[in-house]
Amino acid sequence: MKNTIYSINGPVVTIKGKTDLEMMEMVYVGKARLVGEVIRMNDKETTIQVYEETGGLKAGEPVESTKLHFGYRVNEASAARHRAAHGQLH
Repeated sequence: MKNTIYSINGPVVTIKGKTDLEMMEMVYVGKARLVGEVIRMNDKETTIQVYEETGGLKAGEPVESTKLHFGYRVNEASAARHRAAHGQLH
């Protein structure tokens, strides 16, 4: 299933329609693969909180599932560790 950004409002990104994502799942948002977390879902849309600067994101960019779950908080250090472990150094 292809998940794409529908709208961006500050650190909040919305995907329209059903997705293959899960609540509290860590996702990569946009071509820059910004770290985010699924914070709300229903049949019509999925809402993601992005934990990095969203200034360069555009509608239509991909949102990638990681199948990893955060608790209620995430920090840049844990996101950086995950990126490093998966060969994504940025």
